[in-house]
Amino acid sequence: MWLAKSIIVNIISKIKRKKKAYNKEYRKNNREKVLQQQRDHYHRNSKNIIAQTNENAARNRAFRSDLLAQFPCYCCNDPNPTVIQWHHVVPKDKCFSIKMLIAKPHDIWWDEVLKCIPVCANCHLKIHKNKLCLLLNKPTESQLKKDIENTCAVAISCHR
Repeated sequence: MWLAKSIIVNIISKIKRKKKAYNKEYRKNNREKVLQQQRDHYHRNSKNIIAQTNENAARNRAFRSDLLAQFPCYCCNDPNPTVIQWHHVVPKDKCFSIKMLIAKPHDIWWDEVLKCIPVCANCHLKIHKNKLCLLLNKPTESQLKKDIENTCAVAISCHR
């Protein structure tokens, strides 16, 4: 019984591969005809296609908003989702804005979210005005002076 089932599965997979190769060749040789068929299909079903697209976009938007609403501000822990903004930690890595773009596939969108931290509007403004530092261990003034002196000493010794 098992052997017969595996033989049937093998035959079906061969048929699928042949059909896929045939369809690819057909589309290649009849490109204009296929494009016209696609256009005709869209014109016949445009209302349904647009409705389905809008429904999917609304569902994605709600899912992503609900997901992002779970995160409080990284700096002050404000849990209000209406004031949370997503700050790119490394601005040069920014590909697109998190809340503005819904059309991207979920995995690409999520990769972009992972480049960000959630901050409230007040903290976000402070970050961009250099009034708030995102470093976990904020250096003391004496540590900063020491680091500056060491950097200057290295720079001087390298340029001699």
